[in-house]
Amino acid sequence: MGTPTGKLRFTTVVDGVTREYYVHVPTGYTGNSSVPMVFMLHGTSGDGEKFYDNKGWKEIAEQDNFIAVFPSSMRYRIIEGTDEYKTTTKWNVTPDANFVFQPGEKGQDDIKFLRKVIIEMEGRYNIDAARIYLNGFSNGGQMASKCAIEMSDVLAAVAGNAGSFYLDTTYIPKRKLPVLFQIGDRDYGPENTGQGIPMSYLDTLISTDNLAYLNGNHHDIALAHINNFNLHSDFVITGDSNVALIATFQPRTPGPGTGYEFHFILVKNLAHIYPNGNNHILNAPRVHWEWMKNYRLENTQDSARYQLTVESGYGSGLYEAGDTVHIWAEHPKNNNTFEVWSGDHIFTEDRKNWHTTFVMPDRNAIISAQYIELPADLEYKKYMIQGALSNKTVYAYFPPKDRIKGVVWFFQGGSGRGFGWLTNTDQRHLVDMMVANDYGIITMDAEDVTQQMDLNNSGEIEYDYRLDTLLNPDLQNVKIVKQYFIDHNAFGDQTPQISCGFSSGGWFAEVLAAVYGWRASLSHNTPGIGVVADQSLIPHYQNNSQNDNGPNIGLEGNINAYNNFLKYQNREVCSGWILQQPQPLHAQRFARIEGVSVAQSQNIFNLMKQANMLDDKNYLIVSPSVIENAYENNPQNFPLLQAFPQSVVENIFEQLKVIYTFHIFRADY
Repeated sequence: MGTPTGKLRFTTVVDGVTREYYVHVPTGYTGNSSVPMVFMLHGTSGDGEKFYDNKGWKEIAEQDNFIAVFPSSMRYRIIEGTDEYKTTTKWNVTPDANFVFQPGEKGQDDIKFLRKVIIEMEGRYNIDAARIYLNGFSNGGQMASKCAIEMSDVLAAVAGNAGSFYLDTTYIPKRKLPVLFQIGDRDYGPENTGQGIPMSYLDTLISTDNLAYLNGNHHDIALAHINNFNLHSDFVITGDSNVALIATFQPRTPGPGTGYEFHFILVKNLAHIYPNGNNHILNAPRVHWEWMKNYRLENTQDSARYQLTVESGYGSGLYEAGDTVHIWAEHPKNNNTFEVWSGDHIFTEDRKNWHTTFVMPDRNAIISAQYIELPADLEYKKYMIQGALSNKTVYAYFPPKDRIKGVVWFFQGGSGRGFGWLTNTDQRHLVDMMVANDYGIITMDAEDVTQQMDLNNSGEIEYDYRLDTLLNPDLQNVKIVKQYFIDHNAFGDQTPQISCGFSSGGWFAEVLAAVYGWRASLSHNTPGIGVVADQSLIPHYQNNSQNDNGPNIGLEGNINAYNNFLKYQNREVCSGWILQQPQPLHAQRFARIEGVSVAQSQNIFNLMKQANMLDDKNYLIVSPSVIENAYENNPQNFPLLQAFPQSVVENIFEQLKVIYTFHIFRADY
């Protein structure tokens, strides 16, 4: 039996939600040779089946032997305009939209959905990966614009109709590609037909701001494409003024392969409908297809590329076999934390790390971030416990005693407070991971910090690194606090104890575990302690950062840390070492910060890209310190940051320091 042809319906699951799409497979399809594929996206209140039945693309697909795909968006409760509440179908183009979701409504990731459709279609049919196109109408036209930015690595050309970019924001496309925008002269929005714009007015319409027609949107849409795709602002008008006129914009830098251009099309006597030759003289499916098919996705003939889909995370794209790709899980929410990567996890460097690398196989691949729930009653309680020299502020959490696997003690760097482990974005990530896996948590301040005095005359307010339990008040405090919780039945005297610290706290963690014979120690951003590495039998893990600019670290400190690691190794003591390398900035990075949305994070990323702070692979090429100094000296030059409280701004710069591997704790270990 041959491949089924005609109208077909498929479903798929994306982020736990079932999605549908309709497909037209032409009767001439045999599978013996590859064929193009075209998406057609419906508008508000529509669905894939309605556009399959009514809009003309299945007929063109049948005639020209390509596969047409008609996906359905989701139905949402939205607020459109200023105060119009409604329930309808919408593509999630937020924040670049003229609507918002009502409270409690969550928009689905339609980019992820469409990418998954491509993967599934390539699995079912012989699709030419160099000739995948996308068209959209109204809200589907808005989605087409979003796809022209975020899916330009897999699409050869995009056409949008009666809907486009809405915000005055410049985006960075994954690749500059041919784009078409079409609108009717009588189109003033859904159910809003107005007086026809004189066709001779097209030149003025797209080059003059604030005209009365459609509130100047024609100019704004043209300008958005000029900025987003690096086009010349001048254009050439062609066409038939009795049917449609076309303003063609050329790129400032011609692209490879078939190149790219932008068409702005004004159609005569057309309201807010998609013209298909029956409802209007213009047969847009035929016209758009004749334009689209001139373009191919470059490089696909030179080397095979495969689709990586990252579900509940970031890093999706088209890659060659053997490419090493950075992937990141979405920041945890709703009382959970990252647990593991599932799916094609055998190609990851570390499936238990929320940020890791993925080596692309010679096929399409899907990998999904999985999350584990935190205890419903999770509370990091505050205790006041009398220590060796002062009353200590201690924060702790313990699972039920019959489930506890061990207790992890967290120690802060320098003059930092133990409570910082519960408020810092990256440190809290590690703490929550321990809790989710049934470990108890304890954190408290150094005695120097509690008393705000340099008690041992080291020259710093920090932990005491002396190995003498009679002289070191920090060692004494740990012993006292541990006994306090044993006495209060939080855990037993045989429960494994593990020490973990950053900077000064990392030095102390190594000393503590060695002196008291604990299960293990983990030190972040220290040079290690030679006398401990010479003698200790306690397993030790050392984590350093390539560009560490902290006190007593730097290149020399990292070398010392590695040499101390070798001491453990040479004595066959269980030990580990990692030198954190800089990583690329992904556009959603700052959404890890409380108070920063994904859209705001993407805007900050775009600003940095436009300011040439990132290279072509999105690694920082400007030191975070330089950027931070520029902000402090001239904050007016950073309007996006001025919208945030100072605490959030500081956290944004912390995230830059994390990816640059400065002297700062990093949760991907």
